[in-house]
Amino acid sequence: MKRRFFVAIPIPDEIKRELRYVLDRIDDGILSCGRMIPEEDWHITLKFLGEQDEENVPHIVTAIQNTAREYEEVRKDIGIPDVTYDENIPPRMIWANGRKEDSVRLGSVRDAFDAQCVKNGIFRGDERKSFTTHITLVRFFRNPPKDAYVREPIEMFFTPKSIDLMESHLNRSGAEYTLVERITL
Repeated sequence: MKRRFFVAIPIPDEIKRELRYVLDRIDDGILSCGRMIPEEDWHITLKFLGEQDEENVPHIVTAIQNTAREYEEVRKDIGIPDVTYDENIPPRMIWANGRKEDSVRLGSVRDAFDAQCVKNGIFRGDERKSFTTHITLVRFFRNPPKDAYVREPIEMFFTPKSIDLMESHLNRSGAEYTLVERITL
């Protein structure tokens, strides 16, 4: 049976509280154009795996463990300098944007995870997109007002404590996530 998976860095509760405070200050006219992602679902996606055979799960967990053990970069602080629209025009979401240097670093971690997956025969390593560190907070279902703009400068840092293998279940109200395995760093 195939299931939808992704690899994620969970967000600490203290960072969630700060982000909630920022969202509470954003104009309701903007927020009414979208759906707030539940706080318990806030994360940084390292790799979307898509549909995978159930028998791949132990191999995916091993690839995460090996990457976490071998790649020190994943244990360094992650900075969140602002909350803003994503890079699309018109925007599709409001996200907490990560620092560029964290995107480069975590992109390398993603690439190392990909190499582990290729080595274990889980999938072909064909990731071509550059990595952007972000936490999706709001997904728009219609365009926000043209004159509205969101950019809330903040300065938050956290050190990842784990990498999670998550399962994604799609339904009419949005995706729901289930923790499959937590790999402590």
